[in-house]
Amino acid sequence: MMSLFRALFQSWQQLARQAWLWLATLVVFCLAFFAVNTLIVTNVLADRLIDAARQRVDIAVSFRPGAPPAIVEQARTYLLGLPDTARVDVVTADQALEAFRARYRHEESVVNALDEVGRNPLGASFTVQATTLEGYTRIAEALRVPVYQPWIQAEPIADHQEAIQSLESLRRAVRLVGSLLLALFVCIALLLLVNVVRMVMFTQRDEIAIMRLVGASKWRIRLPYALSVVWVTILAWASTVAGAMVVYRWVLPQSFGWMREGLGAIAAFFHTSGPLLLALQLGIAAFVSSLIAWIAAGKYMKK
Repeated sequence: MMSLFRALFQSWQQLARQAWLWLATLVVFCLAFFAVNTLIVTNVLADRLIDAARQRVDIAVSFRPGAPPAIVEQARTYLLGLPDTARVDVVTADQALEAFRARYRHEESVVNALDEVGRNPLGASFTVQATTLEGYTRIAEALRVPVYQPWIQAEPIADHQEAIQSLESLRRAVRLVGSLLLALFVCIALLLLVNVVRMVMFTQRDEIAIMRLVGASKWRIRLPYALSVVWVTILAWASTVAGAMVVYRWVLPQSFGWMREGLGAIAAFFHTSGPLLLALQLGIAAFVSSLIAWIAAGKYMKK
């Protein structure tokens, strides 16, 4: 137990004696944590943007004037039975006529022309939403059957589908580039950590030699360096989290519109998944960095 307390004391002593080296490591670790959470926030915002845009995608199906109501109702039931269909909103021919009259009620020429026709020139229509983007293509194909094709006025087209697919492609590209940059950043941080540990051990080579002469074991010599890295990791993690909270509380009152909605989505994500996610970040970072420091210290001691 006394050896552990001495190792803890020596780890803090090393941080104080080699403050500039450990400060550089702290800054790089903060940047690494910042990069990780920036990638997470980017994915959250991209998911929200695509989900909001996906809700506006639909297929407009227009029937010819005079289409029998039985055909329209049969087509609605048929679409609802498809596994790709999420919702079908129906506007009957009578409802379309009432909406048309209400829209042009102040234009006498339009109303008079409609009265002269003597019949309803409008047909029923559907607004179909699918469960996935790929489902719109399958729904459009399902409507190309001989039973309904003569009554459908125009080819069903998914509105905004291509734009949503472009957004998803952009999100995948951003995620890939961000992951590669993050991996590069983590590698640089670990390489810097190895060099810092070796430099600190080099400056304390006389003390290490004395400890080995008095019978100190290898794990006792390496433990303070691994603990020092753990403290630096915890400080970097805490600094990053605190800085992010300060920035969030400063930006939130000044935000509006889509920016406030995005901040709300970020807050909701970290409220539900944040504690576990941040704990995993800290645990993985502390374990990997201390393991690298332990290995680096062992490599130096073999020289």
